[in-house]
Amino acid sequence: MITDQIENLNKLGGFHTYILGKKVTVKTWIHFIAGDTSGHNNLVGQYSSSNALQPYRDCHCLLEELSNPSPKCALITIEEYNFAKQAGILHAYSLHAFDNAFDKTPFADQVHGIFGCVPAEILHVTGNGIVKYQLEVVSKISES
Repeated sequence: MITDQIENLNKLGGFHTYILGKKVTVKTWIHFIAGDTSGHNNLVGQYSSSNALQPYRDCHCLLEELSNPSPKCALITIEEYNFAKQAGILHAYSLHAFDNAFDKTPFADQVHGIFGCVPAEILHVTGNGIVKYQLEVVSKISES
């Protein structure tokens, strides 16, 4: 119900109010969704499997590329997602096809949609080993 209301409010052009005596138009969107890795994966339909071709929910990186300390990730755009969903090839992105309440919801990241608004949470990112690569990358930067 909430996502429908946000969508409808934006279709109507927002709502008008006064701030500090000036008439303004307020438009709503979802800036980010706080949660853990499992919850975010469920929201976007990411396969929760180490056998997934692209195991991280918001980029095109393959499993073998994720250990690169200087990855060249290309984030999934909402345009790519919509094309893959219509073409029936979401599995190529390691995503499940399902009706999602967020498909038409406006997000702060207008290019990546929900994928740009479900950030990695620090506990699992550090717990999954990214910290050890940070030192290597910082060291390489300081040598340059």
